Amino acid sequence: MQLQAAQRLCYNRALRGPCHMAPPALAPAVVRFGEFELDLQTGELRRNGQKIQLQPRVFELLATLLERPGEVVTREQLHTKLWANTFVEFDDSLNHAVRKLRETLDDSADQPRFVETLPRHGYRFVAPVEAIEPRPVGEAGPAAVAAPRPFLAHYKWLALAILLLAAAGSYLFWNHSFRARGSAQRVMLAVLPLENLTGNEEQDYLSDGLTEEIITELGRMNPDRLGVISRTSTLRYKQTKKSIAEIGRELGVNYVVEGSVLETSPQWRVTVQLIRVSDQTHLWAEAYDLSTPGDASVQKDAAARIARLLAIELPPASQRRLASGRTLPPQAREAYLRGRYWLTRATGPHIFKGQQYFQQAIAAEPAYAEAYAGLATSYLLLGGYGFFPVSEMRPKAKAAAEKALELDDSLVDARLALAGIKMEHEWDFAGAQQEFQTAVQLNPNSAMAHQWYAALLEALGHFDQAIGEMKKAYELDPLSLRVGVDLGRAYYFARRHDLAIEQYRKVLELDPNFSGAHSMLGMALLEKHDFNQAIPELEKGVVLIPGNKGYNAWLGYAYALAGRKSEAEKMLATQMEYRAQQHVAAQAVALTYLGMGDMDQAFAWLDTAYQERDGINMIKAFPLWDSVRSDPHFQDLVRRIGLPAD
Repeated sequence: MQLQAAQRLCYNRALRGPCHMAPPALAPAVVRFGEFELDLQTGELRRNGQKIQLQPRVFELLATLLERPGEVVTREQLHTKLWANTFVEFDDSLNHAVRKLRETLDDSADQPRFVETLPRHGYRFVAPVEAIEPRPVGEAGPAAVAAPRPFLAHYKWLALAILLLAAAGSYLFWNHSFRARGSAQRVMLAVLPLENLTGNEEQDYLSDGLTEEIITELGRMNPDRLGVISRTSTLRYKQTKKSIAEIGRELGVNYVVEGSVLETSPQWRVTVQLIRVSDQTHLWAEAYDLSTPGDASVQKDAAARIARLLAIELPPASQRRLASGRTLPPQAREAYLRGRYWLTRATGPHIFKGQQYFQQAIAAEPAYAEAYAGLATSYLLLGGYGFFPVSEMRPKAKAAAEKALELDDSLVDARLALAGIKMEHEWDFAGAQQEFQTAVQLNPNSAMAHQWYAALLEALGHFDQAIGEMKKAYELDPLSLRVGVDLGRAYYFARRHDLAIEQYRKVLELDPNFSGAHSMLGMALLEKHDFNQAIPELEKGVVLIPGNKGYNAWLGYAYALAGRKSEAEKMLATQMEYRAQQHVAAQAVALTYLGMGDMDQAFAWLDTAYQERDGINMIKAFPLWDSVRSDPHFQDLVRRIGLPAD
């Protein structure tokens, strides 16, 4: 085991740094060709003295060709030496490595200075190769450089040692991968936002849309074996300068997918590549030339190839989905991608813009199931955020969700929209649970499915299960502010207020200006009767999003509990103003009266909330109603809503 560990260390360092298994009496051997010098031990390449970044697999390829300058190295020999025990598509990987090598050396396949291609046979290094004589380590004075001499005669043993170490490293990686598969270890992967190289920000809809669809497709492949980080977290790395190693560590993933979108009029070129985080090795890359920006072939092909590379066995349902194909009108596909782009911005004007694009997509393709699902979600958000009356948005959302499922019953977004309506407005909790469970089964990698299902479990009082679902959502979307706050809310509903406070503060470390974290932190501090800390947090929540009527109600409740009657009355007056505009739930008014101790008014407004069916389904979960939980009026209300009794 110690020998294997040493071999692995040496192999990795041969690619990225000094290899301590090298003969101790010699300094690194350097090979010179043209204006380049390659250090065969450190893997460093320099051009006229300037260091050039060289990917590990490209270094291996170059070292192999330099071992036999002027001779043909066949594709079969390269496969045996460099790819025999790695789970990659050899042809794609070799072609990609050769392209990267030529780019690095500023070489040409048509007029090669360094690497010549023999079609369907192999490659030959055609430039003269010289080696700088190594000198004993620690020898004083300037380096003694011998006259250049042929590389093959004096350094073939060193190249052979490097190749043997590479083979040993490949074997160790293969053996480790085999053991991982045998133990059914779950592989974690993140798809970084595809880079928009068109030079036109309006084309972000295409790069972002394709990113989201690759995530969705990979997430449905084999969730028991492949976990995929949600888009909300990976979006934080858009145009990042962080390394793959940093991103992998922060997200807790084994592999990263990255790529780009480039307009090459009249076509679009989409590149996708898979990188192993542990050593930043590029395992696969592909370029797709699309005749229209909305071509739907990329995500399926890329996801299928990545699954094969990672030895992910595809269930029959995934195989059928990948085999199925349909042709969408280009204008429908483009409108849908634009709709998704605006919907994810999650502000009123943007959601409304997304809704309009979904309607355009449906007009161009009336059987476009995904567009109906997007339309359902946009209606729910427009009503939920108070931009339009819920009573107006709810039936539209339900009709769109049901149409989407009629066309494709595997759409998770449509099931979540329908489940949300059943839970929040129809109080069909059994029906909502069935829809949520189906959504989770369809795509266990959907953080939103776990997140929304947790809300139902909270409403029903199943707090331990809710925390479990939120932890799954948090694992899949660790940088999402909303998911982070909702995990804290699950602790808050479970009356685990210290854990809730700790979680809210973690979210505020990511974004000190996230209003939801401030407001929920204030509510948790209220439960500990810490008014001095709670009220400032609630005030920050209101200031950061002044239009959020729920946050105003929480602040009015806190003022009342703290004995600040005039401020509580002022907040109540604000609630009444909003109420006159039909932009606030009756439950918010009831909450302020609860804090003021006016129980007759509190229950009267709760009855109004019951009639309007707006937001009252969570009433059992909120700790702030614990003081009246034994009241017959409250128990009757719970019974009428259909929630289980205590």
